[in-house]
Amino acid sequence: MNESKPFEINSQTKDTLEKTIRTITEREHMYDSALVAFALEKNDDQLMLCYGLVTFLPKDEKSIKELHYEYEKLILVRKCISVKEAIQLLRDMFENHKIDIPSVLSVPFMGTLYEFDFHESRSGRGYAPSKWPRTFASGSILQKTSGRLTQDPLVSLEHPLFPNGIEALRETLELNLSEDTHDLSSCIEIVIPDYRARIMGLVIEGTKATVEVELGISQSDDLRAKFYSRGRHITRVSENMNLAGNRVSFEMGEEPLIIESHILSAKDGSTIDRTGYNYRYPYTKKGVFMKDEEVRLLDIISRGENQTVEFKEQIIKGNQSEFVETVVAFANTIGGMILIGVDDEGRLSGFTEGIDDDRIQKWITDWCDPPIDIKIRFATLQEKTIAVVDVPEGKNKPYVLKDKGPYIRRSATDRSAKRAEIDEFYREKSQSSF
Repeated sequence: MNESKPFEINSQTKDTLEKTIRTITEREHMYDSALVAFALEKNDDQLMLCYGLVTFLPKDEKSIKELHYEYEKLILVRKCISVKEAIQLLRDMFENHKIDIPSVLSVPFMGTLYEFDFHESRSGRGYAPSKWPRTFASGSILQKTSGRLTQDPLVSLEHPLFPNGIEALRETLELNLSEDTHDLSSCIEIVIPDYRARIMGLVIEGTKATVEVELGISQSDDLRAKFYSRGRHITRVSENMNLAGNRVSFEMGEEPLIIESHILSAKDGSTIDRTGYNYRYPYTKKGVFMKDEEVRLLDIISRGENQTVEFKEQIIKGNQSEFVETVVAFANTIGGMILIGVDDEGRLSGFTEGIDDDRIQKWITDWCDPPIDIKIRFATLQEKTIAVVDVPEGKNKPYVLKDKGPYIRRSATDRSAKRAEIDEFYREKSQSSF
């Protein structure tokens, strides 16, 4: 009779676990307690973990509401434990293959750890929210689950009603889940925040860059700043710079194409937080403010919608085609700019967290033919964050909204291209090929 071979931890998981525990121990003085959260799927009367989170709370954190919700197909647990208990929990999970929280939860567990990386405070990576820079470890849950959280309503007399599993996790565990998320890929996340300091913003005003810092447990004297900037003609690298209060400024010599800034520990030179800007990817960094651009965008908004400017208050599930329609219309005409987070009257509302550059690019790829090379960036105006989508005039007209055909821009509206206008597109294309 063959006996099943016991599950063994692999070397990568072992190394990542030790680095994780070492980092937690080094930062233990920053923490008041640990927060653990689990979502477990009921599968044939067995409990299988489908998402797990371990993170650490600062000493001045308000009390966290603990919960234990049991539904027919899903169990949700959120509990505060001590830092030492969290370390033991992680060892039990990856060395002893069990999750054991006395009087709360005891289930078998098999999983691996494969990522151990630094994330700056505005990174947005992972499902677990964190406003502070952190070390992030993640891995996979190897036990077999459905791979998809229940889409059925979660109903109980004792617990809140949720329309499905994703909505339950979004609300109870406060995860960063998009509207398109249907499963969490059976993952485990370990978030180890660094509460010394964080960068609140990088303000670029002409040739001057200013980093604004929020102090945590560190003082200004404990920190140093460093900058790198490159313009079209001038490259500058700073020495170690002291913070004046909670900010530090750097003269770049000319407007930057690329700028990188780090806040360092004055004691050992390690990076605490970082931010930057690259003109090739202007939409990838939240918290980078271009002062000159702010004035320009407010002026554009004050003039209202027109041939090359369109406002979209929000893009919600189901109306993405209206947004892509405008992209197609701009590309088929003379190009234009779409401002997401501005209503039809020019009032700033800010965009929802569900909007990001990857999702917008996917809509364009899925619904435009041929693809349109748009540029996306984010700007903060009057404390509201908007998305700015720049659409160039296309070089391969006509561009088509799939299943609807080509659109063009006339005044401040989009409309379907007429037969004569479509013929003109192909006539121009034919002439340009000679």
